[in-house]
Amino acid sequence: MNSRTAQLAHAQMLLPEDRKIASHMRGFEQTRAPRLRDLCGADDILGCMSKMTTGASSLGRAAEVLTDMLRSAQIVLTLSGVASVGKLDYIIAELIDMGFIKAVVATGAVITHGCSHEMGGKMFHIDEEQVDQGVDVGLYNRGLNRVFDTVELEKSLEDTGDLVCDILRSGVMGDCFGSFELHCEMGKYLNKHCPHEDGILHAAARKKVPVFVPAFTDSEIGLAVMRYLFEEDEPFYDGFRDFKEYADWAKNATKPLGILTLGGGVPRNWAQQIGPYFDTLTDRKMIELPKPIRFQYAVRICPEVTNWGGLSGCTYSEGISWGKFIPEKEGGKFAEVYADYTHVFPLLIRGVMERVRPMPQGR
Repeated sequence: MNSRTAQLAHAQMLLPEDRKIASHMRGFEQTRAPRLRDLCGADDILGCMSKMTTGASSLGRAAEVLTDMLRSAQIVLTLSGVASVGKLDYIIAELIDMGFIKAVVATGAVITHGCSHEMGGKMFHIDEEQVDQGVDVGLYNRGLNRVFDTVELEKSLEDTGDLVCDILRSGVMGDCFGSFELHCEMGKYLNKHCPHEDGILHAAARKKVPVFVPAFTDSEIGLAVMRYLFEEDEPFYDGFRDFKEYADWAKNATKPLGILTLGGGVPRNWAQQIGPYFDTLTDRKMIELPKPIRFQYAVRICPEVTNWGGLSGCTYSEGISWGKFIPEKEGGKFAEVYADYTHVFPLLIRGVMERVRPMPQGR
């Protein structure tokens, strides 16, 4: 709440005849309606939206914060939902290649479907409104898996699982591994054997960006590891290797920390809990830090509302109470967009990139 809003909040309600009817809101920014001629490019559109209201203004605010974040922060990207099935793979890979994303935390599904695509697997559109249980049974019988209006070949997922087992069988993982280590090896394989494809694992391996999957067993890749361990005793998955690597990543950051969240769920909370983790260490005098580890920049795009009580809908203000974020009065910059990120992220990131660096035109 800014000072002008605070003055309004602490005013006493007057009788109708005692009011002084205002002709202007001093200290407040006026809303403005754009004309078609104002909407020349993505940057222009976002600038206009920032002066509009409701969801439009929230996306405009997100553009302002994300611009500052890309220029000034060490950023972790968290992904849940349909980032790969929704075909955002190339955009994310480019952000990694350009050096903006320094770590990725995702669901196993995002990385599994992404790897399937990066190995050359195809996905197909289906009219979801015409699908019933009979159609889904037919899809299953033909080895076709449906995610809403998208169908993926079971063969593609089997190829991904076989790749995982081949890597484990090679001995390169030692006797135990974290998800980021397995994903690194998968990315190396993809760059060597599938050079004409691209995606998150390709780019992460090229740029040495760690890719963490906290809920590792909840995915086709996790199932492939379990299938391998059905006959072998090692290597074994150790999730604490992931958290230690991520903790070192945050502790050794040379820039303020930023978090860009598409979706919510486990990836978001796992990435954000780094502040409370270091608080527990300093509280018990197990380590000394020059200052608490907090996120200074944060942008999330997720339709989940606050009142359900889940982490996906948790506001950044609530996160401050847990020691995850720097308050705005101390320099924190946050934006929250209640939307399906597949709807708005392409526009958001294109407009922001026009501000941050020159971008090539499309085909």
